[in-house]
Amino acid sequence: MNTIEASTDPHSRDARAVVRNSRRPRNTGPAPLARSPSRLWMTLAIMGPLGLFIAWRVLTLGLSDLFTPSDPDRALYWRSSNPEALMEAADRAVQNLSMADAKALSLRLLANSPLDGRALRNLGIVVASQGDKATAMRLYEKARLRAPRDSDTRMKLIETALEQGKIADALQQIDSLLRMKPDLAPVLLPSLSAAANGPGVLEPLGRMLESRPPWRIYFLAATAQSGADPNVVDRVFAARGSDDPIPAQPPRLDIKYSNPDAGEPSGYTEADLLIARQVRDGRWASAYVTWVGTLPQAQRVALGNVFDGNFAFPAVSPKAGWLRVGKTFGWQLPDQGTGFDVRIGPLAQLAGENVLQVAFDGLPLDYHPVKQLLLLGPGHYRLTGMGESEGVPSEDALRWVVACADDDQKPIGQSNPYTGDIPWTQLKAEFDVRPDTGCGVQWLRLDMETGMYKGQPVKGNAVFGHLEIERLGDPQPAEENLDDSPTDDPVLNRLLRRAAPAH
Repeated sequence: MNTIEASTDPHSRDARAVVRNSRRPRNTGPAPLARSPSRLWMTLAIMGPLGLFIAWRVLTLGLSDLFTPSDPDRALYWRSSNPEALMEAADRAVQNLSMADAKALSLRLLANSPLDGRALRNLGIVVASQGDKATAMRLYEKARLRAPRDSDTRMKLIETALEQGKIADALQQIDSLLRMKPDLAPVLLPSLSAAANGPGVLEPLGRMLESRPPWRIYFLAATAQSGADPNVVDRVFAARGSDDPIPAQPPRLDIKYSNPDAGEPSGYTEADLLIARQVRDGRWASAYVTWVGTLPQAQRVALGNVFDGNFAFPAVSPKAGWLRVGKTFGWQLPDQGTGFDVRIGPLAQLAGENVLQVAFDGLPLDYHPVKQLLLLGPGHYRLTGMGESEGVPSEDALRWVVACADDDQKPIGQSNPYTGDIPWTQLKAEFDVRPDTGCGVQWLRLDMETGMYKGQPVKGNAVFGHLEIERLGDPQPAEENLDDSPTDDPVLNRLLRRAAPAH
């Protein structure tokens, strides 16, 4: 087949190549747009005004948002419908008592943002200023439904409910507000403590506390530390129901603090807050009764002039927890110091009975005593117990001391010293608590002869148990100080002092 025939045959390879080549577009140079300049000018004519409008809109919105917190009037100049600027301006009008402006601004806000409950709240404030409390309350309720997290609305509901004597409603709003915004607790809880003495407050407050809201522990702490009347404090704690434990770490307000996630128990309960307050008020008897109420039944059998003199139950550390409370009654083991160790536990050589064990390890000593608060009335008493020592230096002798809590540097009684190697023998001391010395509360302490000093190392150990204090009768007559007696005859000395002229 010749070339002409091949080119005319549509099924030949060369013919198909010619067809394909004929279909390929040719590179004709400039793009179609360059051949149609009218399209470019038309696009620019359309986009120019639109771009300028968009840029201007962005600028005005940005300036309005910028000035909203500091100058809402200027923000409204740039954007008259800015809801945040309208709200800020209305809030300022309320603060300045410009109720007409507050009303006008709030209505403008509702016109632009019908669902904004904050505008209804400010309208309620305007209406309340005119004496219409009922309408104000309805507006506050509508505001709460539209803006449930607005704290100012909740505060107005609380305020109005208290004014109307609706204590339960006010407490419900306080509970909701604290659950939403726990950071308001330092503001709300002291105020609630102060209001606890008001008429009709204690009963609904007690019901609320019994439901264990997450802020319960903080409220009780605020009440115990407040300047409220002591009787009010006692009644608030009585109304709370059960005595719950205090966690070792501060609980979050958005969970129930009795939840295991709040942390391990600290060994303290809410009653320790009340005891600390009663002690601060000098109400020692009330504090003791409150403390006894916290004891398990098994430990109440150990009550007496000395609690648990056989060291049968765990002692406590007086170290303050995160609420700055400490144990007041019962045995208190030192929570600081160096060069010694104190523990309560069984001893094999004493048939496994529990005793107090004190060991000095030879390191530089900073000694702090084991102690217990006593509430002994006026009388003549005898302290008895058992003890032994091994290797304790004579200048570091240990002895049990009874001292007035108000002046614990001056003992009113002290036992025989334990020093060197003393077998398991009895200790004893007799002393008087006099009604005219202001010694209504006493310390029972295991003191060291040289006091609580630092620096010198000591080695040795001591063991004590079976401590008791028995009242023998009325205080004995006070011995007269005869150091400055002019003669050796006591009767003559008394006569001379009576005859001496008054200075």
